[in-house]
Amino acid sequence: MFKKKVKAEGRRPSYLQKSEKVISYYSASRKQLDTFERKRGRAETQRVKPKIELGRSKLTKTIVIVLVVFICVYSSLLGADPVIKINGTQYRSLKSYQIIGQQVMAGDIRNKLKFLLQAQSDSSKLMELIPEASSITVRSSLLGHNPIITINTAKPFMIFQQKGAPDFIIDQKGRASLPVSEGLKMYQSLPRLINGSGVNNKAREQVLSPDEANELLQLMAQYKADNSFPVYTLSSNPFEVDIAEVGKLYFAKYSLDPNSLAQYGSLKATEAKLKQLGQVPAQYIDVRLTNKVFYQ
Repeated sequence: MFKKKVKAEGRRPSYLQKSEKVISYYSASRKQLDTFERKRGRAETQRVKPKIELGRSKLTKTIVIVLVVFICVYSSLLGADPVIKINGTQYRSLKSYQIIGQQVMAGDIRNKLKFLLQAQSDSSKLMELIPEASSITVRSSLLGHNPIITINTAKPFMIFQQKGAPDFIIDQKGRASLPVSEGLKMYQSLPRLINGSGVNNKAREQVLSPDEANELLQLMAQYKADNSFPVYTLSSNPFEVDIAEVGKLYFAKYSLDPNSLAQYGSLKATEAKLKQLGQVPAQYIDVRLTNKVFYQ
């Protein structure tokens, strides 16, 4: 009567079914893995390489800058020992000139650098310490590290002998240069001009004008050509010089003007005439006026 209901078996309704996630796996081949690794390594290298090159570039620039600065500083340095150059006559030893140059260069710290070299000031100081110089220049060379001091001098021709004052070497411009005691010994044998003017001179002072010095130089050459080495005395009268030859009791009075050689000719002619007459001057022969000669 009563029947048991039996449920029909079949597909479950869709709403009773649970959704399930399907997971699938993919396995790459070794070749693909190797290719991938190479590409990744290349990418990493490409990212690191610019950084290394940038670092090297900065280091190179820094080294170059440091070298340039070092070369500039080193090339601008000046040493304490100057190079001495003499244009003309060397009055004293090179060592003496170098000691004077060292003292002047060391007196200003700016002389340690080429671009700060006090050339004009140093030249003025050197002129005061080297009276025999007619001019002095101080400079530096492009590659060298020692200052160059060039000293220009005139030739010496006499020693100016003074009483109560130093004897000076006179150059051919008529200027008292340095004391004989400070010069080379070779100049002590120069002819002497005795100061009879009554006024002593100092270094760098004009004893004779350049023209007077030139006339006296010509007279000296003429006497030397006649194998005579007289004594020269600067007279108290301006532009005059007395010349006394060895072995003669008299002296000759000269005027240091452009006709000094003509005066010498007048002297020799007068001496020859007096010899014929058997006369000898007791004091002097005055040839300052070429057309008139006086003797006493």
